[in-house]
Amino acid sequence: MSITKKTAKRIIRQSSLYELKGEKLKRDRKYLLLCLPFAPDEFQIAQRMLFSFIINNAFFIKVCVYQSFFPVLKNIDLSLFFPILNSDLDESRLPFGHLAQDVFQYEYSAAVDLSSDPNPTNAYLVYNCGAAMRIGFHSSATASIFNLLIKKNKDIIEPSYQRIKSLLDDQIRILSGETK
Repeated sequence: MSITKKTAKRIIRQSSLYELKGEKLKRDRKYLLLCLPFAPDEFQIAQRMLFSFIINNAFFIKVCVYQSFFPVLKNIDLSLFFPILNSDLDESRLPFGHLAQDVFQYEYSAAVDLSSDPNPTNAYLVYNCGAAMRIGFHSSATASIFNLLIKKNKDIIEPSYQRIKSLLDDQIRILSGETK
């Protein structure tokens, strides 16, 4: 399910629906939030291109992954992942309940929707997690959700993921206190 302009407005309108009372619970450091694609072919490419980055920077990363891909996550610390279960999504595929609460308890400096055809679930999580940098793929409906839009070549997503990885590398350097 792609994001329509109507869904984008709903995501923005409901932005404080699951806001936690008071301060975020996990404020010991900031994280990067990566929302993996729902499409199996894109998930495989993201896995190939980004999982070593995720593992090498696990201290700073949280990842949302659709439930059907959980069996693929072998030999990876599962505490990095938030499973996206169908029971945590409403009829419009917007998160509620445990998923929203679990994701939003952390503080993020950047958040990324890795779906080239942005979906409501990932867009909602990215928009509402409180990150200053919200990265996602360009579409007619996403300009109001993401503040850093990535254009995708119609046939190949790898260069777009490489650009996103470069942006995330910069964020990791900032979070870890490194300078170039």
